[in-house]
Order: sequence, then C-alpha cells, then structure tokens
Amino acid sequence: MAESMEKGTGLGAFKRDMRRIMAEKGWYGRSDKTEKDRKYINRRLRTIYQTNVLTAYSAGETREMLRTAHLYPYWQYQQVQRSTKREGHSAFHGMILRYDDPFWATGTPPNGWRCQCYRNQLTESQVKTLGGPTGIPRGVDINSSIPKEWRYDPGREMLAPNFTRYTALRKVKYKGKSAISYIKDNYREEMSGYQLTQAEWNIYISNLPDEALPNKRLYADAPMMFSTLRPDAAEAIGEDIKLMIKDRSVIHGARNRRDSDGSLADVNLSIDEMKCIPQNVANPEAIYKDNTTGNLVFRYPVDEQHDAKIVFLPGRKLTSMVLHTFLFDSKNTLDNDKRYSLLWKR
Repeated sequence: MAESMEKGTGLGAFKRDMRRIMAEKGWYGRSDKTEKDRKYINRRLRTIYQTNVLTAYSAGETREMLRTAHLYPYWQYQQVQRSTKREGHSAFHGMILRYDDPFWATGTPPNGWRCQCYRNQLTESQVKTLGGPTGIPRGVDINSSIPKEWRYDPGREMLAPNFTRYTALRKVKYKGKSAISYIKDNYREEMSGYQLTQAEWNIYISNLPDEALPNKRLYADAPMMFSTLRPDAAEAIGEDIKLMIKDRSVIHGARNRRDSDGSLADVNLSIDEMKCIPQNVANPEAIYKDNTTGNLVFRYPVDEQHDAKIVFLPGRKLTSMVLHTFLFDSKNTLDNDKRYSLLWKR
C-alpha cells in the first residue's frame, strides 16, 4: 500500500501485487475458490485501496489546513452529491465550524468505507457572507451518523499519535522489534525539528483533557519547535532562540498535581491558558535560573494574583531549550525566593 501511494502506481498495480501475495499464502486463486469469491476479493481490494488513499489524503490535508488556519480559520463540511451518498453524512453538508471545534476530532472525513466527503477552508469574511458559523445541526447525533471506528482525525493522529491504541502492531515482530517500534522511530525521524504553527499547537493541546492521558505510554518524544524566544533575551541567558517540546514534557505539565494532604492542587493551567504558552514564552516578563537544578524558568502574568511558570531544560548552546513543565504560582514568588536568580527582565 505504502509503495503504491509513494510511487503512484495506482489501483491496478496494487491489486496485482496483493493478489500475488494472497495467492502465495493460499488466500486467492485456489481451486476451491469460486468466481464469486474472486469478485468479492477484488471488490475488497478496491475498497482497501480507496480507503487508504482517502485517509492518507485527509491526514496530509489536515496538516496543510492547520498551517494556514490563521488565514482560513473556518472549515466547511462538504458531501459529494451522488446517488450512493449516506443520509447520516447529509446532515453535515454545508456545516461551518472553526478549525479547532471539537467536532473535527471525531468528524473529519472520510467517515466510512468509500466515503468521499471533504472539507473547504473559509476566511472570516467568507463565513460572514455565508451567514456565520452554523454549529452542528440541531438534533444530529454524531455517534449514529459516524461509525465508531471512523470517529477520529487522521491528521491529528499524524501530529500527536496515541501509540497505545495500536495494540495489534505490538504483537507483529520484524527483526526482533515490534512493528510499533519501527512506526515510532519513523515518527521521531519525520517530526524531529518540525515547527508547530499556533493552530497545530492548539490541536496538540486540545488532545490533553483526557483523564487517562497521564497514565498512557504514548511517548514518541520527537522534539518539535513550538516557539522562538526574543533574541535579546536569548543572548542575555546564553541560549538559542528555538524553544522545543516533547510529548512527555507537555503531559508532565498538564497532569493533575496534588497537595501533601492528597487534594488536587490549584496550580494547573487551563486549556485556553496552555494554548497561549507559545506566544507568552516568546516574550516573557522575566527569566530566572533555578540554582538547584540549573533549569530556566520563564515567568509571565496570568491574572492579578498569579504568574505562570514555564520551566525549560537548558540547551547550554549545544542544543535548544526543551520545555520541562508548566504551572501557576502566586505573584512575584520567584523574586522573593533565594533559590532563583534573575537572568533577564523585560
């Protein structure tokens, strides 16, 4: 499948190769297989091919649409008007939602076998001309319109995959390693150094409000750039301007923290506050050094009583700084704590 899509050999070559492989395994061409069986297999091969092509296209399209979301912040659901169209998908036809609306996490097409629904990008002015965002049509049940196995966004999976879902691939071995290990390695290679846009960061962060998330072993830990520090601040602290993240560090910051008595500590940033991290660390109010750990702490105000503390592991000019964790703190706590030394202030 991957070779067919990469080289553009098409459906015919894919079917020939798959029939050959299936014949070698005794699944195709045996004397006890009827013409009806062969026709069924050929139909299934066409469906497999079309589904993988459409899904791969949707994944790539999502990534491209996120990178231009600052220009086209709205997406419109479109259904190809054909005789075999699904009534469940017709309810979404013409629907207009922002790119970060929760619907797209489960309703991004394709939404079924051979589904040919797609999305259009729209500007703010285009949406106003069309009467504004529509919202999800009243009375429409996503769960009944889209089968469970199709309720995901392929592009979101490419950006921040949850590898714990791929249990079957853990059992497949190749040269002593599981298939999931090779997939993780390829993901790290592709995403290392990748620069997230604000829209991609928003989607990345929006995946976090899952109560089980901190317990999941989904770490691929590909270092991705999510912001750049203002040059004068970077020069003052002796670091590169690039600011990096890894899955592990974001989950560490978003996890629920507890006080000594076991109660939940009120130090977590909200999802909306986490979405603002890239722009705030680019221009922090002050940067400190933790004299105990050597970590760098970026501070900026959140409200009149609180500051946000964004902790980075230093690169020491050899690599870029990597986000370690983030949390709330009382106003001016760092200035009054001898553990911290002020390195730069705006």
